[in-house]
Amino acid sequence: MLKHVHNVYNEQDTGLALAIDHIMELREEEADEESIAGPSDYALSTTIDILKEAGSLLSFPFPRLTASTDGQGGIHTYWRGQEPVRKVELVIPGQADHPHYMYYQQGKGSSATFTVEMDVTGVALAHRLQWLVNQNGANATNG
Repeated sequence: MLKHVHNVYNEQDTGLALAIDHIMELREEEADEESIAGPSDYALSTTIDILKEAGSLLSFPFPRLTASTDGQGGIHTYWRGQEPVRKVELVIPGQADHPHYMYYQQGKGSSATFTVEMDVTGVALAHRLQWLVNQNGANATNG
């Protein structure tokens, strides 16, 4: 059973530390539920590296996230903003040769806009998280 320990010095680090702890808990859940394929080492390390890079670029506390495994070793990480409804999803597969992507959405119902972005880096995630918390109404495509 893996346990990730962080030295936390400020509010921004706290948000990132909590996010990484949440990702690491996916491995612990795998140990508890043997029938469900947990995250691969590749998905864990890649997700954490991207979160760390994004966190180092943000000028605000790292947003709360939800994460789950896809049953094939991959990790899906989700963020949801306030009104207007905004969502960001980071998808890291269980294997390096499978597609990585970010999905984001603004609005709901028939007026919602959806975009898939194949640029999966900490810089790109930081940009999307900035868009997520920005409440000025900018649309997802010009974020």
